[in-house]
Amino acid sequence: MRQYAMYALVIAAALYAWRDWYVSLCVLIVLTAFAKHPDMPPALLHIQGANVLNLLLLAVAAAWAMQRESLPKGRPIPKLLVYSAAAYVLLILVAGVRGFLDFDSLRPSSAEVASMTRQSFFYDFLCNPLKHLLLAFMLFDGMRNRRNVILGIAAIVAQVTVFSLMAVRYIPLGSLLEPGTNSQFESAFRGRFENRMGFHPNDVALAMVAGFWTLAAATPMLWRMGWRYRLAVLFCGPVIAFAIALTNSRAAYMAMVVIGLIFGLVRWRWLLIGIPLVALIVFFTVPGVQARVGLGFSVQDPTGMEGSDLDEITAGRWVALWPPTIQEIAGSPVFGQGRMTILRTSLYERICMLNNGECPSHPHNAYLEMLLDSGIVGLVPVLSLLLAVPVYIYRRRRRDIPLLDTAASVGLAGAGAILLMGLTGQTFWPREAVDLVLCVYALAMGAHVLGLQVPAAQAWRAGKPVVSYAKVGPSAERPVKGASAVGQGT
Repeated sequence: MRQYAMYALVIAAALYAWRDWYVSLCVLIVLTAFAKHPDMPPALLHIQGANVLNLLLLAVAAAWAMQRESLPKGRPIPKLLVYSAAAYVLLILVAGVRGFLDFDSLRPSSAEVASMTRQSFFYDFLCNPLKHLLLAFMLFDGMRNRRNVILGIAAIVAQVTVFSLMAVRYIPLGSLLEPGTNSQFESAFRGRFENRMGFHPNDVALAMVAGFWTLAAATPMLWRMGWRYRLAVLFCGPVIAFAIALTNSRAAYMAMVVIGLIFGLVRWRWLLIGIPLVALIVFFTVPGVQARVGLGFSVQDPTGMEGSDLDEITAGRWVALWPPTIQEIAGSPVFGQGRMTILRTSLYERICMLNNGECPSHPHNAYLEMLLDSGIVGLVPVLSLLLAVPVYIYRRRRRDIPLLDTAASVGLAGAGAILLMGLTGQTFWPREAVDLVLCVYALAMGAHVLGLQVPAAQAWRAGKPVVSYAKVGPSAERPVKGASAVGQGT
């Protein structure tokens, strides 16, 4: 029954795309939360990639390609945004092609390669990343008016709320109240969540952190838009925060605190006191959080002395994973060695020797993975897009237009989430878990370009900004001559 309901929703969204492709795109962003759910058919007619969400993406993309001819031309896009995005796309293509051409060097003994073929490699490492970028680019291109910015924020928060509700359902409260050892937690709680959702809890935690601070950045604006928006904030905020705690992801805990302190420095000074205070209260009152955060910080050595165990703090990365990876990077630091280098070189055997015969498909550090696969040439454009662009947007935000000011802050939320959690098990390559972060970036960049099209004098004409706190609706705002890109719908 749930599958039929999904089919009906996808068909309705695909048909509605020919009326308003942007609304269907927002529906697709929300449905991405079910991309790996067991009830989601992986393929139709046994054709790889032909699942219902991909078909909806094709329908939305076709409608977008047809309807965008009627959109205003000549958008003033800053060169930093253009060059950074283009370099990121080129990086994905080059790394994917290099890995595809050297496919035979992948170690067949690794679990990830055992069932992999050239066709599946091409689909997973070339087609899928471009698919995720297309989703984000359409969201960016749709940022043509005030309604679409608000719908984009709503879609991002809605997807994260869906993730959070499923985390609350599938992860028992005992993961917080009755902490066990790390292995017990992995088998009892995280395994159950991954089996039911198809996503690893750490990947979902990345989306939750980005979504929580997106909602936090938008709360001052949403609070002034009416009681419905206030109820949404009061419901979604606590649910997302509680779900982040349930994932027991130490990277997510760190990112929540650090991003809060960043917002305290740039927006709300009270967070500089509030965030440490809340973190201390949670640490000392929630046993599960205390056990996870304190893992490895108070360990007795054979002599009975207490100290910190960096290998346990980093979940085995400090000894068995990162040192040999850094050695391999030194062999080709400029250009790297192609996608999944860790499974195509002698690095695989070295890690297996140090890690009880096991080797993951990535080094559990996005920075090391990028250096390993694409070298400095790859890491520079990635940091340009993921770090320089959101800082550039925030420094040039439109403070006279609250909605666009909010969108600039949303970019900081996405940057903080991916850059901080990239220190552990995340990746800078596009995939399902990074979809939402890419959408956050697209929203911030699109809103920034929208703001460049609206001179301040026109935005504040008649005492009301074209992009304002006002409610959404045909009577909420009057079009201003020369500012139709903001005042009108697409």
